[in-house]
Amino acid sequence: MNTTTLTLATLASLVGSAAGQIALEGPYASSRWADTGIEEGTTTIGEAVEFFYDVVDSNPGDGVDFRTAEYSTTASEAGLVRIFYDARYRHVSFTREFFLQAFVDSESGRELITLVDEIDPAGPDISPNFDGVVELDTNAGFDYGFIIGGGHFTNNPNLRGNVVIWDLGGGTGDLQTDASQWTAGPMLEGETGVRDALRLDYNVLSDFGVTPRTTDLTAFATEDGNAAFNWSFRGNHRTFQPFASLSVIADGSDGEEAIPVVDNVATNGTFFFRGRTSIDVESSNEFGVRVGGENFDSGDRIDGTVILSRFGVTEADEPEVCLADLNNDGIRDLTDIGLFINAFTATECP
Repeated sequence: MNTTTLTLATLASLVGSAAGQIALEGPYASSRWADTGIEEGTTTIGEAVEFFYDVVDSNPGDGVDFRTAEYSTTASEAGLVRIFYDARYRHVSFTREFFLQAFVDSESGRELITLVDEIDPAGPDISPNFDGVVELDTNAGFDYGFIIGGGHFTNNPNLRGNVVIWDLGGGTGDLQTDASQWTAGPMLEGETGVRDALRLDYNVLSDFGVTPRTTDLTAFATEDGNAAFNWSFRGNHRTFQPFASLSVIADGSDGEEAIPVVDNVATNGTFFFRGRTSIDVESSNEFGVRVGGENFDSGDRIDGTVILSRFGVTEADEPEVCLADLNNDGIRDLTDIGLFINAFTATECP
Protein backbone atom coordinates (compact mmCIF):
# COMPACT_ATOMS: atom_id res chain seq x y z
CA MET A 1 0.00 0.00 0.00
CA ASN A 2 1.15 3.51 -0.78
CA THR A 3 -0.14 6.70 0.79
CA THR A 4 1.15 10.07 -0.29
CA THR A 5 0.48 13.41 1.39
CA LEU A 6 1.36 16.48 -0.70
CA THR A 7 1.74 19.78 1.14
CA LEU A 8 0.37 22.94 -0.45
CA ALA A 9 2.80 25.63 0.70
CA THR A 10 5.23 26.93 -1.89
CA LEU A 11 8.93 27.33 -1.17
CA ALA A 12 9.50 30.67 -2.89
CA SER A 13 12.11 31.75 -0.36
CA LEU A 14 14.51 29.14 -1.76
CA VAL A 15 14.97 30.88 -5.11
CA GLY A 16 18.58 30.98 -6.33
CA SER A 17 20.12 33.95 -8.09
CA ALA A 18 22.61 32.17 -10.35
CA ALA A 19 21.54 31.42 -13.94
CA GLY A 20 20.43 27.87 -14.56
CA GLN A 21 19.89 26.97 -10.90
CA ILE A 22 17.00 24.76 -9.94
CA ALA A 23 15.21 25.86 -6.78
CA LEU A 24 12.17 24.67 -4.81
CA GLU A 25 9.85 27.40 -6.08
CA GLY A 26 7.19 27.65 -8.74
CA PRO A 27 7.30 24.29 -10.53
CA TYR A 28 9.46 22.87 -7.71
CA ALA A 29 7.09 23.74 -4.87
CA SER A 30 6.50 20.85 -2.48
CA SER A 31 3.00 20.28 -3.90
CA ARG A 32 4.53 19.38 -7.28
CA TRP A 33 6.68 16.55 -5.96
CA ALA A 34 5.53 12.93 -6.02
CA ASP A 35 6.86 9.57 -4.89
CA THR A 36 6.52 6.15 -6.46
CA GLY A 37 5.68 4.42 -3.24
CA ILE A 38 7.41 1.47 -1.67
CA GLU A 39 6.24 -2.14 -1.65
CA GLU A 40 4.53 -3.25 1.58
CA GLY A 41 4.98 0.21 3.03
CA THR A 42 3.91 3.81 3.16
CA THR A 43 5.60 7.00 2.01
CA THR A 44 4.73 10.57 2.91
CA ILE A 45 5.92 13.87 1.44
CA GLY A 46 5.93 16.78 3.87
CA GLU A 47 7.96 19.74 5.07
CA ALA A 48 10.75 20.60 7.46
CA VAL A 49 12.11 24.04 8.43
CA GLU A 50 15.50 25.56 7.65
CA PHE A 51 17.09 28.53 9.45
CA PHE A 52 20.03 30.28 7.80
CA TYR A 53 22.41 33.21 8.30
CA ASP A 54 25.03 34.82 6.07
CA VAL A 55 27.35 37.47 7.51
CA VAL A 56 29.77 39.62 5.53
CA ASP A 57 31.50 41.85 8.08
CA SER A 58 32.51 45.16 6.50
CA ASN A 59 35.44 45.57 8.91
CA PRO A 60 36.50 42.17 10.26
CA GLY A 61 39.83 43.41 11.67
CA ASP A 62 40.85 40.72 14.13
CA GLY A 63 37.83 38.63 13.33
CA VAL A 64 34.07 38.44 13.13
CA ASP A 65 32.86 39.04 16.67
CA PHE A 66 30.57 36.49 18.27
CA ARG A 67 26.99 37.13 17.16
CA THR A 68 23.70 35.24 17.01
CA ALA A 69 20.26 35.37 15.45
CA GLU A 70 16.99 34.22 17.02
CA TYR A 71 14.39 32.17 15.16
CA SER A 72 11.01 31.88 16.86
CA THR A 73 7.39 30.85 16.42
CA THR A 74 4.38 30.93 18.72
CA ALA A 75 2.90 27.68 20.01
CA SER A 76 -0.81 27.42 19.24
CA GLU A 77 -1.26 24.86 22.00
CA ALA A 78 0.76 23.36 24.83
CA GLY A 79 2.62 20.13 24.19
CA LEU A 80 5.93 18.29 24.07
CA VAL A 81 7.65 18.55 20.69
CA ARG A 82 10.48 16.14 19.85
CA ILE A 83 12.83 17.78 17.33
CA PHE A 84 15.80 16.48 15.37
CA TYR A 85 18.29 19.21 14.42
CA ASP A 86 20.97 19.17 11.72
CA ALA A 87 23.35 22.13 12.16
CA ARG A 88 25.92 22.92 9.46
CA TYR A 89 28.40 25.74 10.06
CA ARG A 90 30.64 27.28 7.41
CA HIS A 91 32.96 29.36 9.60
CA VAL A 92 36.06 28.75 7.48
CA SER A 93 38.46 30.66 9.71
CA PHE A 94 40.78 30.64 12.70
CA THR A 95 39.53 30.15 16.30
CA ARG A 96 36.00 29.42 15.22
CA GLU A 97 33.01 29.48 17.56
CA PHE A 98 29.87 27.43 16.96
CA PHE A 99 26.72 28.10 18.97
CA LEU A 100 23.18 26.69 19.05
CA GLN A 101 20.53 26.99 21.75
CA ALA A 102 16.88 26.00 21.91
CA PHE A 103 14.48 28.02 24.04
CA VAL A 104 10.93 27.85 25.38
CA ASP A 105 9.06 30.88 26.74
CA SER A 106 6.42 30.71 29.46
CA GLU A 107 4.79 32.90 32.10
CA SER A 108 7.80 32.36 34.35
CA GLY A 109 10.34 33.44 31.71
CA ARG A 110 12.60 31.71 29.21
CA GLU A 111 14.18 28.27 29.48
CA LEU A 112 17.42 27.89 27.49
CA ILE A 113 18.80 24.55 26.35
CA THR A 114 22.36 24.68 25.01
CA LEU A 115 22.91 22.21 22.17
CA VAL A 116 26.23 23.41 20.69
CA ASP A 117 28.82 25.65 22.35
CA GLU A 118 32.25 24.83 20.98
CA ILE A 119 35.46 26.59 20.00
CA ASP A 120 37.90 25.17 17.46
CA PRO A 121 41.17 26.92 18.33
CA ALA A 122 43.25 25.83 15.33
CA GLY A 123 40.70 25.54 12.56
CA PRO A 124 42.76 23.61 9.98
CA ASP A 125 39.77 21.65 8.76
CA ILE A 126 36.36 22.30 7.26
CA SER A 127 33.84 23.46 9.85
CA PRO A 128 32.17 20.65 11.78
CA ASN A 129 28.51 19.68 11.71
CA PHE A 130 26.31 18.90 14.70
CA ASP A 131 23.09 16.93 15.04
CA GLY A 132 20.89 15.56 17.77
CA VAL A 133 17.47 15.46 19.41
CA VAL A 134 15.93 18.08 21.69
CA GLU A 135 12.55 17.95 23.45
CA LEU A 136 10.71 21.24 23.96
CA ASP A 137 7.77 21.56 26.36
CA THR A 138 5.94 24.37 24.56
CA ASN A 139 3.26 26.61 26.06
CA ALA A 140 0.17 27.89 24.24
CA GLY A 141 0.53 31.53 23.23
CA PHE A 142 4.26 31.65 24.02
CA ASP A 143 7.28 31.48 21.71
CA TYR A 144 9.77 28.69 21.23
CA GLY A 145 12.69 28.41 18.85
CA PHE A 146 16.45 28.52 18.40
CA ILE A 147 19.39 30.89 18.81
CA ILE A 148 22.15 30.27 16.26
CA GLY A 149 25.52 31.83 15.45
CA GLY A 150 29.17 32.06 16.40
CA GLY A 151 32.29 33.93 15.35
CA HIS A 152 35.94 33.59 14.41
CA PHE A 153 39.32 35.26 14.84
CA THR A 154 40.70 36.23 11.43
CA ASN A 155 40.21 38.92 8.79
CA ASN A 156 37.96 36.65 6.71
CA PRO A 157 34.63 38.56 6.72
CA ASN A 158 32.35 35.56 6.16
CA LEU A 159 30.24 33.71 8.69
CA ARG A 160 27.60 31.35 7.31
CA GLY A 161 25.47 28.55 8.63
CA ASN A 162 22.12 26.82 8.55
CA VAL A 163 20.10 24.52 10.79
CA VAL A 164 17.32 22.21 9.59
CA ILE A 165 14.79 20.91 12.09
CA TRP A 166 12.03 18.34 11.79
CA ASP A 167 9.50 16.68 14.07
CA LEU A 168 10.48 13.19 15.21
CA GLY A 169 6.99 12.50 16.51
CA GLY A 170 6.17 10.71 19.73
CA GLY A 171 5.38 13.92 21.58
CA THR A 172 2.09 15.52 22.58
CA GLY A 173 2.55 18.58 20.34
CA ASP A 174 3.42 19.30 16.72
CA LEU A 175 6.35 21.29 15.36
CA GLN A 176 5.45 24.33 13.27
CA THR A 177 6.64 23.43 9.75
CA ASP A 178 5.31 26.47 7.88
CA ALA A 179 8.30 28.78 7.38
CA SER A 180 6.02 31.82 7.08
CA GLN A 181 5.03 31.31 10.73
CA TRP A 182 8.61 31.73 11.94
CA THR A 183 10.40 35.02 12.64
CA ALA A 184 14.14 35.46 12.04
CA GLY A 185 15.86 37.99 14.28
CA PRO A 186 18.62 40.22 12.93
CA MET A 187 22.30 39.29 12.97
CA LEU A 188 24.83 42.15 12.89
CA GLU A 189 25.94 42.79 9.27
CA GLY A 190 24.24 39.66 8.08
CA GLU A 191 21.20 38.22 6.39
CA THR A 192 18.97 35.81 8.30
CA GLY A 193 15.91 33.90 7.20
CA VAL A 194 13.62 30.90 7.47
CA ARG A 195 12.66 28.70 4.55
CA ASP A 196 10.89 25.40 4.02
CA ALA A 197 12.75 22.17 3.38
CA LEU A 198 11.37 19.05 1.71
CA ARG A 199 10.81 15.84 3.66
CA LEU A 200 10.20 12.24 2.57
CA ASP A 201 9.28 9.56 5.13
CA TYR A 202 9.03 5.84 4.38
CA ASN A 203 7.95 2.92 6.53
CA VAL A 204 7.99 -0.75 5.48
CA LEU A 205 6.53 -3.64 7.45
CA SER A 206 7.12 -7.07 5.90
CA ASP A 207 6.49 -10.69 6.91
CA PHE A 208 10.06 -11.81 7.64
CA GLY A 209 12.95 -9.62 6.70
CA VAL A 210 12.72 -6.80 4.18
CA THR A 211 13.88 -7.59 0.67
CA PRO A 212 15.64 -4.76 -1.22
CA ARG A 213 13.25 -1.96 -2.19
CA THR A 214 13.32 1.77 -2.89
CA THR A 215 11.07 4.74 -3.48
CA ASP A 216 11.68 7.82 -5.65
CA LEU A 217 10.98 11.43 -4.72
CA THR A 218 10.87 13.37 -7.99
CA ALA A 219 9.80 16.57 -9.71
CA PHE A 220 9.91 17.71 -13.33
CA ALA A 221 12.56 20.22 -14.40
CA THR A 222 11.21 23.12 -16.46
CA GLU A 223 14.62 24.21 -17.72
CA ASP A 224 18.10 22.84 -18.26
CA GLY A 225 20.40 23.50 -15.32
CA ASN A 226 22.02 22.19 -12.18
CA ALA A 227 20.05 21.09 -9.11
CA ALA A 228 22.21 21.49 -5.99
CA PHE A 229 20.99 20.84 -2.46
CA ASN A 230 21.85 19.61 1.01
CA TRP A 231 20.53 16.20 1.96
CA SER A 232 20.09 14.44 5.30
CA PHE A 233 19.22 10.76 5.64
CA ARG A 234 18.14 9.37 9.01
CA GLY A 235 16.56 5.99 9.63
CA ASN A 236 16.57 2.60 11.27
CA HIS A 237 16.74 -0.62 9.24
CA ARG A 238 17.06 -2.70 12.39
CA THR A 239 20.01 -4.87 13.39
CA PHE A 240 20.51 -8.01 11.31
CA GLN A 241 22.04 -7.58 7.84
CA PRO A 242 20.56 -4.09 7.43
CA PHE A 243 21.56 -1.93 4.46
CA ALA A 244 20.58 1.60 3.44
CA SER A 245 20.97 3.45 0.15
CA LEU A 246 20.33 6.93 -1.21
CA SER A 247 20.96 8.20 -4.74
CA VAL A 248 20.38 11.45 -6.58
CA ILE A 249 18.67 10.72 -9.89
CA ALA A 250 17.85 12.60 -13.10
CA ASP A 251 16.31 11.55 -16.41
CA GLY A 252 17.72 12.99 -19.62
CA SER A 253 18.21 12.47 -23.31
CA ASP A 254 20.86 9.84 -22.57
CA GLY A 255 18.68 7.97 -20.07
CA GLU A 256 18.73 8.03 -16.29
CA GLU A 257 21.75 9.22 -14.31
CA ALA A 258 21.99 7.97 -10.72
CA ILE A 259 24.65 9.28 -8.33
CA PRO A 260 24.92 7.14 -5.15
CA VAL A 261 25.55 9.26 -2.05
CA VAL A 262 24.86 6.46 0.46
CA ASP A 263 25.93 3.42 -1.53
CA ASN A 264 24.13 0.41 0.02
CA VAL A 265 25.88 0.96 3.34
CA ALA A 266 25.62 -1.60 6.16
CA THR A 267 23.90 -0.03 9.17
CA ASN A 268 23.03 -1.15 12.69
CA GLY A 269 20.25 0.59 14.57
CA THR A 270 19.61 4.28 14.03
CA PHE A 271 21.86 5.85 11.37
CA PHE A 272 22.40 9.37 10.11
CA PHE A 273 24.16 10.57 6.96
CA ARG A 274 24.42 14.06 5.49
CA GLY A 275 26.01 15.78 2.53
CA ARG A 276 25.59 18.19 -0.34
CA THR A 277 25.43 17.19 -3.97
CA SER A 278 24.25 18.38 -7.37
CA ILE A 279 23.09 16.86 -10.62
CA ASP A 280 22.49 18.21 -14.12
CA VAL A 281 18.83 18.24 -15.13
CA GLU A 282 17.03 18.65 -18.44
CA SER A 283 13.77 20.47 -19.08
CA SER A 284 10.61 18.30 -18.92
CA ASN A 285 12.52 15.42 -17.33
CA GLU A 286 12.27 14.14 -13.78
CA PHE A 287 14.96 14.52 -11.12
CA GLY A 288 15.10 13.82 -7.40
CA VAL A 289 16.28 11.12 -4.98
CA ARG A 290 15.90 7.35 -4.67
CA VAL A 291 15.99 5.90 -1.16
CA GLY A 292 15.48 2.54 0.51
CA GLY A 293 17.21 -0.53 1.84
CA GLU A 294 16.79 -4.02 3.21
CA ASN A 295 17.38 -6.33 6.16
CA PHE A 296 17.09 -9.96 7.23
CA ASP A 297 15.79 -9.07 10.65
CA SER A 298 12.93 -10.60 12.63
CA GLY A 299 11.86 -6.99 13.26
CA ASP A 300 10.54 -7.09 9.65
CA ARG A 301 10.74 -3.30 9.30
CA ILE A 302 12.74 -0.45 7.79
CA ASP A 303 11.93 3.24 8.14
CA GLY A 304 13.65 6.51 7.40
CA THR A 305 13.48 10.21 6.61
CA VAL A 306 15.19 12.13 3.81
CA ILE A 307 15.44 15.93 4.04
CA LEU A 308 16.33 18.13 1.04
CA SER A 309 17.30 21.70 1.89
CA ARG A 310 19.41 24.70 0.94
CA PHE A 311 18.34 24.77 -2.68
CA GLY A 312 19.36 27.76 -4.76
CA VAL A 313 22.96 28.03 -3.54
CA THR A 314 25.67 26.82 -5.91
CA GLU A 315 29.01 25.42 -4.89
CA ALA A 316 30.59 28.68 -6.14
CA ASP A 317 28.90 30.43 -3.21
CA GLU A 318 30.66 28.19 -0.70
CA PRO A 319 33.87 29.34 1.00
CA GLU A 320 36.71 28.03 -1.14
CA VAL A 321 39.44 25.92 0.41
CA CYS A 322 42.95 26.91 -0.72
CA LEU A 323 45.50 24.11 -0.44
CA ALA A 324 48.23 26.62 0.49
CA ASP A 325 46.06 28.13 3.23
CA LEU A 326 46.93 25.44 5.77
CA ASN A 327 45.10 26.99 8.72
CA ASN A 328 42.09 27.89 6.56
CA ASP A 329 41.99 31.52 7.74
CA GLY A 330 41.38 32.95 4.30
CA ILE A 331 44.92 34.30 3.79
CA ARG A 332 48.33 32.88 2.90
CA ASP A 333 51.03 34.14 5.25
CA LEU A 334 54.00 33.08 7.42
CA THR A 335 51.73 31.05 9.67
CA ASP A 336 50.96 28.69 6.77
CA ILE A 337 54.68 28.40 5.97
CA GLY A 338 55.38 27.53 9.60
CA LEU A 339 52.72 24.83 9.60
CA PHE A 340 54.22 23.36 6.42
CA ILE A 341 57.76 23.35 7.87
CA ASN A 342 56.55 21.68 11.07
CA ALA A 343 54.76 18.98 9.08
CA PHE A 344 57.70 18.52 6.70
CA THR A 345 60.26 18.12 9.49
CA ALA A 346 58.09 15.89 11.69
CA THR A 347 59.38 12.38 12.37
CA GLU A 348 56.11 10.87 11.23
CA CYS A 349 53.49 11.87 8.68
CA PRO A 350 50.29 13.21 10.23
